[in-house]
Amino acid sequence: KSNRWESAFALGEALCKQDIVKGCTYAGTAAIASGKAKVGFDYLSKSCDGFEPFACQTLADLAKKNGENKMRYMYQKRACYVGLSQSCKNLDKPRSLYSARGEEFYKTVLIDCELTHSTACKSHLASLARCSEPLTKEDCFLMPGDLSIIFRAKLIQDVAKLMLLNILAAQKLQKEDKNKNRYSYDLAEIMKNHKMLASYRYVFGFQVACTKKYEGRKADSTSMAVFKSSYQDLSNQTKQNIISFFKKDKGNECIDPKVGFEAFAVAKLDPLNPNKLDIWKINRDGNIISVSSGLP
Repeated sequence: KSNRWESAFALGEALCKQDIVKGCTYAGTAAIASGKAKVGFDYLSKSCDGFEPFACQTLADLAKKNGENKMRYMYQKRACYVGLSQSCKNLDKPRSLYSARGEEFYKTVLIDCELTHSTACKSHLASLARCSEPLTKEDCFLMPGDLSIIFRAKLIQDVAKLMLLNILAAQKLQKEDKNKNRYSYDLAEIMKNHKMLASYRYVFGFQVACTKKYEGRKADSTSMAVFKSSYQDLSNQTKQNIISFFKKDKGNECIDPKVGFEAFAVAKLDPLNPNKLDIWKINRDGNIISVSSGLP
């Protein structure tokens, strides 16, 4: 605030070296304000690659000043998808973001990288890193931004699957308990030994009708009810859409907890499509099933 850019850069650089990405944003902003454009760009790029949205938006603003419309769009899109809601406004995609061959390559990557650790996926990414033909230099600079959004979403999906596996493990203990000898639709009971995280992207739990039918009205169906403070960052619209999903089934569609159960994990991964939900479910056999894909 006092324009002491040398001090700001020193503090930002120290934080950045400790892998605190906001520090890289501070260092980059201070460097640019001091007239060190290349140094500033490098720090902001590192921060944006670390999913720090303000760095991505700052790079978008710089690209706009330089008349680089495709770069402006890509950096602003990245800022939008990693959490800066105001960056989602006025996001106009250029008519042709990639070259014709680049567009074909991108579509192939999305198909072959359905499993990100596959040999075909790794081969495509290596080709992108080398920037070999038929890709243009512009393709090679823009495409990693798009892919970072997709791959980040897939990593978030992995967290959802892990939460469902935690529910399965807790359900098995519940069923093996001689005093209970059944599964449960009370998430608070199932997750009583779970350490609450500061924030969750997915809401996980059971259909409300199943909880009411088998556990009573005082029992909790979803993690949004059990861990309320961990969902403060979710918009009201997103919460309403997710709650609507957990209220869609009727009691006669529920599996008797003496026999089995179904648990769900639901989130919004695409800020440009607020009604599009990513939904997964798990059953007593441990089968994790994609109910609805909400990938960007």
